[in-house]
Amino acid sequence: MKKIRINNGSLILNAGMELDWGGIAKGYGVDLAAQKLKDMGISKGFINAGGDLCCWGKNPEGKPWQVGIKHPRDAGFVKVMPLSDKSAATTGDYQRYFIKKGIRYHHVFDPHTGYPSQGKQSVTVIGPETCLCDALSTALFVSKTPEKILKKYPEYRALLIDAMGEISNLGKNLP
Repeated sequence: MKKIRINNGSLILNAGMELDWGGIAKGYGVDLAAQKLKDMGISKGFINAGGDLCCWGKNPEGKPWQVGIKHPRDAGFVKVMPLSDKSAATTGDYQRYFIKKGIRYHHVFDPHTGYPSQGKQSVTVIGPETCLCDALSTALFVSKTPEKILKKYPEYRALLIDAMGEISNLGKNLP
């Protein structure tokens, strides 16, 4: 943060720096697409943009949509849950990474160290807006105190898988 300045509400970056909106852009796009479909009268739907998803209404059988949370190290799912009128987004260390000398290097960087964040394999956030689920999943992934962050968003909940594979729920219980 030493090289970023805020002046009268404007963000000033040093030469050669840029902001990457990848942490929320996909979720925002899903929200826009879902709203457009709803505005067109589509009463039920499911949009999945590579793990950032939004569902509304019930599936064609009249039941909640089934959403699986992928296991970050094994085939299959950690949890499959019913969702209706919710969004979800996952941040993890298991899709874009490489291993060098036994160390996993992935694409989610700790803003304090400048290195890939350590301590979690995956964070999935569920709530009303895909964009905020997307942002929160990344924030919780890099945070040392994810509980504090999520307390500010009572309509959201999270499933965390730590570096040892232990699973914990934050916020309201997951379905």
